[in-house]
Amino acid sequence: GDLVHVTGRVRESSSKFTTPMMASATRVKFTATPTSILSGSPVTLSAEVTGESGPGTYPTGLVSFTEGPNLLGTAVLDGSSRGSVTAILKGTGYHSITARYEGDKNNQSSVASAVVTVTPQALSPTQSLLSPSTTSLIEGSSLILTGTVQTASNNGIALSGTLTFSEGATPLGTSTLDRNQKANISLTNLSVGTHIFTVSYSGDSLYSPSLSPPVTVTVTTSRSNTQTLLTASKLNLVSTETLTVGVAVNLTRVALAPLGVRV
Repeated sequence: GDLVHVTGRVRESSSKFTTPMMASATRVKFTATPTSILSGSPVTLSAEVTGESGPGTYPTGLVSFTEGPNLLGTAVLDGSSRGSVTAILKGTGYHSITARYEGDKNNQSSVASAVVTVTPQALSPTQSLLSPSTTSLIEGSSLILTGTVQTASNNGIALSGTLTFSEGATPLGTSTLDRNQKANISLTNLSVGTHIFTVSYSGDSLYSPSLSPPVTVTVTTSRSNTQTLLTASKLNLVSTETLTVGVAVNLTRVALAPLGVRV
C-alpha cells in the first residue's frame, strides 16, 4: 500500500505542419466595344483579370461570356491575363452580358457585367423578280416558277427568308431562299387559259419585303377536230333495190388557244 514515485525525463517531440495556400481573390475588368451597335453588327467582348497572387504572377485559365443562359463565347487568357471574343447579339434593346473568370489553382473565380445597346437599323430595300420556265404551254405540261431577290447592298450579310408564289391573291407555295438568293416551285395541271403569277419576298431583320411585277403564262389545249363523211352505194334506186350507206370520220388534231388569244 506504499505510494511509489517514478521520476524520469519526458521526451518532447515536435512536427511541422504545412498550411495549404489559399487561392487569391481576383477582379475582372470587362469592356464591350462598342457599347451601342446596330442590329446584325458584331461587338467585341474583352476581359482582363487581376489577382492578389503577388507581383509578376498572372491569373490563367478561361473566361466565358454569357447573356442569361446563352453562351456567347469562351476565351483562353493570354500571358497578360486578357481574353476576348466577338459576338453578334440577337434582338434589339438592352443586352446585359456577364464575363466570368473560371479561376485556377492560385486564383479564385470572379465575374463582371456590362450592357450593350442594340438599335434596329434601317432595312435595306430589295427587288423581287419572277421568271417562268415558259410563257406558253400545252395543258398537262409542267411549269417551273423561279423567284430571285436582288439588293443594292448586302451589308456583308446574306439575305434570309422565304419567297411566296401566288396567282392573283391565291398563294401557290412557299420556298426558302438558297445561297444564290433564289427559290422555285413546280406547277402541274394548270387549267386552260391565262394565268398571272407574282412572287413576294418575306424580308428579314436587315432587308425589306418586296413584290415582283406580274408575269403572264398562257395554257392551251390540244383537241381533235372531226370531219364526218357519208357515202351511199347508189344515188338512184328502185324500191326493190338495197341501199348501202357508209360513214367515215376523219380526225384532225389541232392546238386551240383560249378565247381572246390569236394563234
